[in-house]
Amino acid sequence: MKLPAVITLGALALAAGLASWHFRAQTPPTSRESTAPAKPPRTELRPELMEGTWVRRGVRNNLGVGEDVEIILRQENGVWKMVYTVTTYPSVKIVDEPVQRKKLGPYTVMVRDGVMQIPRAVPPAPREVAFLCDEKRLVMPAMVRKGGTFQMGYFFLQCAADPESQPVGSAEFPMRELGPVFYLYEKNRYGMNGDVPVLRLCTRDAQKGFLVERARLVFEDPLVPQFISLDASTKSWELEFAKSLYFAVEKEKGAR
Repeated sequence: MKLPAVITLGALALAAGLASWHFRAQTPPTSRESTAPAKPPRTELRPELMEGTWVRRGVRNNLGVGEDVEIILRQENGVWKMVYTVTTYPSVKIVDEPVQRKKLGPYTVMVRDGVMQIPRAVPPAPREVAFLCDEKRLVMPAMVRKGGTFQMGYFFLQCAADPESQPVGSAEFPMRELGPVFYLYEKNRYGMNGDVPVLRLCTRDAQKGFLVERARLVFEDPLVPQFISLDASTKSWELEFAKSLYFAVEKEKGAR
């Protein structure tokens, strides 16, 4: 499904192919002595860790410069560990320049109130980040919503009230140079998915006085919304929003 002027983030193929991900599922036990019933697949995104390997294949420019990121989550004796590896590819113009790999960890990982805490992590690995996980996706940072507050990484939007109970009102969002910000909440029909919640961010036209939509959040996937910029004033947030959704993955073909 394709929305007009939309960076499709629902499946998290970022910004028109900004990144593609692969997930290698953990090999299930094959011991004949194991009689424990197999756990059903978890298809609902939840802030609960799962074992697996995630690889983001970053975009390469026309000189071959790019970056891949790998995250491995494993549980050892009841303690969660994370290994974070960044692979940097040099320009083809630099003769004999080797591929650089930087491995960080293993770090001990804890989860509190839906937030992954990695106390000893150093950049680019996060120290504390909201996340969601299921059998196919690891989303981090994930959207955290409390009433009228929407936060994901550096993205922060504060509505005067919960849009579901008060569909029109004022908002705090980083485009104040255009004047006071207002939000409009409604449900629109997109493709075959029925009514999809849409949160529109608007400012008032200085000359004509009517509201002009500058950006919108589309909750086709309630936990992984899309941010659509309709104005130059919000374009940078569209890109930042894409960066905040790095870790959505698909199961790798042939994974064992």
